[in-house]
Amino acid sequence: MARHALVMFVLLQVAGFPAGAAEFISNWDVEGVWNSNVLRDITDEESSFSVRTGPTLGVRESQGDFVYDVSYKVFYEAFAQLDGLNSFDQFASASGAWTITPATTIAASDNFAYVSGFSDVFETTGNIATVTAGRTRIITNNANASLTHRFGALWELSSSVGNQLYDYRDPTQSDTTSTSGVLQLTRGLTRRLVAGVGVQYQRQDFSAVPQNPATG
Repeated sequence: MARHALVMFVLLQVAGFPAGAAEFISNWDVEGVWNSNVLRDITDEESSFSVRTGPTLGVRESQGDFVYDVSYKVFYEAFAQLDGLNSFDQFASASGAWTITPATTIAASDNFAYVSGFSDVFETTGNIATVTAGRTRIITNNANASLTHRFGALWELSSSVGNQLYDYRDPTQSDTTSTSGVLQLTRGLTRRLVAGVGVQYQRQDFSAVPQNPATG
């Protein structure tokens, strides 16, 4: 289990730099991590210290009828003793909201990550399979969109759709895709009490996984 023993956050921070009506944001993070069982092996624990560092760049607009926030972050993690586990992780996010009228707003967001997780790596030589600890790349993406419309002071109609993806580069892992949707109508009864009715849809799909070489 990872233990964050030392965190040195934001060595360099340049925020609030105006670029027209938008705001440009950049920073550089450094994070030290002590992990008591870096390989997640219940029979042979091995501890290690790692340093995660990298920049974050972003642009945002927080005023007006259309607001948005876009950012990109890259981290490099270096282990003190386990060089084979060093890796780059990347993150990107974007969100925005448009107030079409005082009563109607649409919004959307997307969060993308290309990261590496700890996993057993299977290698076969003839009929012999060996298992070693290593990294496997994972792509995740979470997208959402919503629409909200108010009918007078009491009634509100809202709807949202979402899609979530887990894509493993390791062919022995099952990729998953989840979709959801919500539609609801609410009415304010008092200042603190709201009643409503709605419907919800959810679906999850799994990809086929080839036979594990370690089990034959």
